[in-house]
Amino acid sequence: MKVNLDKSNIKGLVTDLYFMMEGDMRAVLDETEFASIRPADGKVFMMISRQVISLSEYAKMSGISRQSIHKSLLRLVDFGVIELVQAPNSKRDKVPVVTEKGQELHAILFGILHDIEQKQIAKVGKERFEAFKSTLMMLVDKS
Repeated sequence: MKVNLDKSNIKGLVTDLYFMMEGDMRAVLDETEFASIRPADGKVFMMISRQVISLSEYAKMSGISRQSIHKSLLRLVDFGVIELVQAPNSKRDKVPVVTEKGQELHAILFGILHDIEQKQIAKVGKERFEAFKSTLMMLVDKS
């Protein structure tokens, strides 16, 4: 039985774009001291970089199990790019915080992302790119 999937659905398109960008980022990152960071750990690092929340909240937000997030966090701690500190409102919970070495990784990642965005702008034009980015920001806004 042949299944004809609609390839224009937003989730599929965003996923395709994500994988294209991830491949471009990995190609550049593999030439740095951070090459041994696993792609899954990189996703966790990016979540941490965007907001400081508890391990359970990361798991809920990402759909990744708490155990998998915890293993990624421990690998990132071992790599020296994050540290776990006491959560402000909890005696037992810890939250991940980006270290100085993590800031170096940030700088590399944002440089790569800037280059990728410049290529996308060259392909579709600045106005269309900014409109697309603005639309994405509205779609992910939870307020």
